Amino acid sequence: MKCLKYFSIILLVTGFIACSNHTHHTLSFSVFNWDGSIPETPKLLFYNPVTGKNVELTSVEGNKFKFDISEYGLFTFAPSGDKNEYCYINLYSDGKRDIAIKAYLPLLIDREGYVPKYEVQPKFVFDDTTTEAWKIHRIEAEFTAENSDYMDSLYYYKSNNISGGRYVNRNGDIVLTRLKERLKKEKSADVRAALYMTYLNSKSMIYPEKLDSSICADILKEIKPNSIFWSFGSQLIEFAVWGTEDKTKYRTYIDEALIS
Repeated sequence: MKCLKYFSIILLVTGFIACSNHTHHTLSFSVFNWDGSIPETPKLLFYNPVTGKNVELTSVEGNKFKFDISEYGLFTFAPSGDKNEYCYINLYSDGKRDIAIKAYLPLLIDREGYVPKYEVQPKFVFDDTTTEAWKIHRIEAEFTAENSDYMDSLYYYKSNNISGGRYVNRNGDIVLTRLKERLKKEKSADVRAALYMTYLNSKSMIYPEKLDSSICADILKEIKPNSIFWSFGSQLIEFAVWGTEDKTKYRTYIDEALIS
């Protein structure tokens, strides 16, 4: 009988461990208008760029949406409301914790089809600001704000026909200096990857200055060809390779990225 009792305990412990290894983690995402009111028809698309498919809802109640984020990866979600406000955000999940976010939709002003004007920037409030998910979001949020300012400048030059409507935001040194300062402090490989992606995405804003060749070489050294971070723009690999000014060196890297 004692053996049977001990065997039963072992089964219970084994079952508990198995369940622990398959814990599900949830994204709770609440959608609000920019002023804090709840949209009459809140909507949310949650997309996995790696698989090319939408992520299915676990549940929805009013303006609160829930998804399973037990899988490690990067995702894109697009909340919107009845006032045709929309925005996009990339979400990182390490697959090991729950994430809760409140999304405040942007207030937009139409610009005759040229470029949307953010009268109020979209805002995403994380319940936990110590996670890698929040750090990566903060990096992208800053880039979104800077890119919006850059587009505002483009619009101003075009609408006022300054320099023939051609404007170049020469802030390459600022972008590079800030990147280097952050990389010195950041130990997380995934947060470093997000910093690198933001730098590559800034290519248009620092034109005609070139991307730093040593930084581009570091990017291709630290980030694997099959990294999930390349899923948000295959052109970013091209930017990095061209930025090294030695593209023949990375033919194998490109081949591995294409088949991954």
